[in-house]
Amino acid sequence: NLIPYLAFSRGSFKTSEITNHTLTNIKIVEQFLGKIFEVKDNVVRRI
Repeated sequence: NLIPYLAFSRGSFKTSEITNHTLTNIKIVEQFLGKIFEVKDNVVRRI
């Protein structure tokens, strides 16, 4: 999963589907680091 690595860098990635697993990883990382991701149109972006 790319979410933990993306948390410490800048960038984004596009996928065919945002899965519940991806959303869970985002929520866990954001519990530690605050709101740092944006999810829109199957793109996860580090903000």
